[in-house]
Amino acid sequence: MASLESSLAYVSQTSWIQSGTIRDNILYGKPMEEERYRRAIKSCALDKDIDNFDHGDLTEIGQRGINMSGGQKQRIQLARAVYNDADIYLLDDPFSAVDAQTAAVLFNDCVMDALGKKTVILVTHQVEFLSEVDKILFMSIPAEAPETLDDKIPPSSWPSEGKIELQELKIRYRPNAPLVLKGITCTFMGGTRVGVVGRTGSGKSTLISSLFRLVEPATGKILIDGLDICSIGLKDLRMKLSIIPQDPTLFKGSVRTNLDPLGLYSDEEIWQALEKCQLKATISSLPNKLDSSGRVLLKRNKILVLDEATASIDSATDATLQRIIRQEFTGCTVITVAHRVPTVIDSDMVMVLSYGELMEYDEPAKLMETNSFFSKLVAEYWYFSEIFVGLTVSDEGKLLEYDEPSGDKFFLF
Repeated sequence: MASLESSLAYVSQTSWIQSGTIRDNILYGKPMEEERYRRAIKSCALDKDIDNFDHGDLTEIGQRGINMSGGQKQRIQLARAVYNDADIYLLDDPFSAVDAQTAAVLFNDCVMDALGKKTVILVTHQVEFLSEVDKILFMSIPAEAPETLDDKIPPSSWPSEGKIELQELKIRYRPNAPLVLKGITCTFMGGTRVGVVGRTGSGKSTLISSLFRLVEPATGKILIDGLDICSIGLKDLRMKLSIIPQDPTLFKGSVRTNLDPLGLYSDEEIWQALEKCQLKATISSLPNKLDSSGRVLLKRNKILVLDEATASIDSATDATLQRIIRQEFTGCTVITVAHRVPTVIDSDMVMVLSYGELMEYDEPAKLMETNSFFSKLVAEYWYFSEIFVGLTVSDEGKLLEYDEPSGDKFFLF
């Protein structure tokens, strides 16, 4: 049991090394005890590293010495703490700079063996080690809801309409943190295309996160076709929603397994999806390249979310993607979080967020006719595009002319 007189050793997440030899860094002014020193080196998986240095543990490190990897520095400061033979050890994610195999060795040989009789407080992201500890404390991270709830499984036909109702939705990321969404009330009718716009920090990404229940509502509800999404399991919800994120995710394996990870579709259906995404020729010649948008064409859920999916592509490709979505997702509810404001000009409805509050929700044409938040965002977009890209716009913010860097002009009507 620890007492007020107990000694303390701390290992920070960012390793600290002083100029000198490896031995100096481990002993840190304490007298050499050969067996204790050897055990500290071995328990921190440093023995092989030291054997590979020409001068062994007398090798100079730090500003005037050899370069060392982050993992080597981390293990040296861990060995320093072990050799110190303290009563209490505070380890702040000491495995963050090492690979999974080395992390397992350090946990077993250092934490569980060398420090087996010590009081150890370990901060770690490696949840695979938690089964070996005596007590667990997931500062401010609440346990994720179960994948399925046997007594609340939605019908296979849900959602049939795709209607989304936000009812006084309030979101905060921690119990005592300020609200990020501040009582949003809004209805996305089934089969409509809704654009979500707002400046950085307005709450756009939080809104999408709440739809997938990556963060749970503090208060309020989200209903899809009248069903409270918090009343069902996460898998039952997320399997019914499709998303094209800003950063595409590819899995190790074939093109087929990337498009159809659950093996639900035929080769013919997969090739049709690729062709509609204008990827068939590319995939035929470059089988390891794939854009994530093809995946949602196969799944065909009633609700599709584009989370700034066009932020990293050029305007021409953006236009192509929007055309494909209009053609292939007729009758689906499509929510587009827009990086380029003009992307949502032809949406059925536009939602404008600002600092977590709903400022406007109306047809884009109506919003453009007034001095609205949306019209200001559009005008700002064209203004800066005119300066940096070569666009010519009217006083009303209407695009008149596009001037390519080559000098070729394209007129839009």
